[in-house]
Amino acid sequence: MSPLGLVLIALGWSAAVWAGASLICRMKPAPKLAQAIWRGAALVMIAPFAASLVLPGLPVRVEAQLAELPLMEPLAVAPMDGAAAAAPSQAFQLPDTGTLILGVIAAGWAVRFLLWSISQVRLQRLKARAMRTNRPIGHWAEAVGLSRTPLVHVIPRGAPFLAGILKRSVYVPAALINGAGASQVIVHELVHLKRGDLATRPLERVIADIFWFSPFAWWIRGQLDFWREAVVDDETVELTGDRIAYARTLTSAARVSRDEAVLPVAAFILRKKGTLKMRLNELLTEKTRPRRLGLVLAAALVCAAPLAIAQGMLIKGAAAAPGADISYSHAVLDKARLTSAFGLRKHPITGEKKTHNGV
Repeated sequence: MSPLGLVLIALGWSAAVWAGASLICRMKPAPKLAQAIWRGAALVMIAPFAASLVLPGLPVRVEAQLAELPLMEPLAVAPMDGAAAAAPSQAFQLPDTGTLILGVIAAGWAVRFLLWSISQVRLQRLKARAMRTNRPIGHWAEAVGLSRTPLVHVIPRGAPFLAGILKRSVYVPAALINGAGASQVIVHELVHLKRGDLATRPLERVIADIFWFSPFAWWIRGQLDFWREAVVDDETVELTGDRIAYARTLTSAARVSRDEAVLPVAAFILRKKGTLKMRLNELLTEKTRPRRLGLVLAAALVCAAPLAIAQGMLIKGAAAAPGADISYSHAVLDKARLTSAFGLRKHPITGEKKTHNGV
C-alpha cells in the first residue's frame, strides 16, 4: 500500500477507535476500568499494522504502470558531417508523493525524539539539583506493598514525580515537603511505583509519538494520562483515608507546579488545562457505575477485532499486489547512433530534398 494510503488508514482508524472509546466512557466506568478501556483503545489502534506483519494478505487488483525504460548512456546524434552532439541531460525532478510523505513522517519522528532527548536532559539537571532528605517513609512503603523503600529527594520547584531505573526515588518540591499533605504526595508516588507506571507510561505515550500526525492519537494519549492519575488518586485515598485533605493537596501541588513543564516520569500533577478539575470531580463525586458495561465492551471488541484484522490483511495484500514487484528491462545498444538528422535533408541516394520523419 502507498504511504498516503497508510496515513489515511491510520487517521480513519484512530478516529473510529477514539470515538468508540469516548462513547463507552460516557457510561461513567470506574477509574480502573476506564484506564483499561483506553489501554485497549491504544492496542486496537496499532492492531491493523501489527496484524499486517503476520496475517496473509488479501489480493488487491491494481493497475501497475510500466516502469520507465532506462538508458545505459546518453544518446548521441551524429549528423551527416560526422560531428556528434550529446543529447541534453534530464532536468531535476521532485520526488514522488509517497517519498515526500515518508520524509515528512520521518522528520516528525526525528522531532519527537529530539524533544524527548531535551526533556531527559532537563530531568537529569533537575535530579542533579535535588537534595536527599531523611524523611521516614518505610511504613508507607510497607502499606503500599513495596519490598524496597525508595529514597526521597527535595527539588527547588516543580511537580512531585517518581524517577530512577535501578535506584527509584521520589522527588518532592521544597514548597510541599514540610506541608500537611507531604505524606499524601509521597504515597501517591509510591502507588505509581507499585503499579509499575514507570515502565507502562512510556509505552502508553509512544502511541502519539508513532502516529504524531493523527490528533486522535494525541487525544487517546491524554485520556491514558488522565485515567492513570485518577486510578492512583483512588488508591491513595484508600490508604490515607481523607478525600477532602487529598483534594486540598492536589490543589496545592497544582499551584506550586503551574509554571513548570511536565517531565517524562510519573508526575503528581498533569499539565493539561482542566485536568485538575476533572480529577477533583472524579475524586469527590459519588457516581453510580453502569451495570451493562461488560456487554458493551464485549460488543465493541467483537466489532473491532475483525475490522482490525481485515485492515491488516488489506495492508498486507496491497503491499504484495500483482505488479508491485515487477521490474522491466530492455536491450540497450550502447553503440547505436543516429546517422541522419530529422527534418528536411538531402536523400543520400537520390539527392532529392525530402523530409525525414523517422520512417
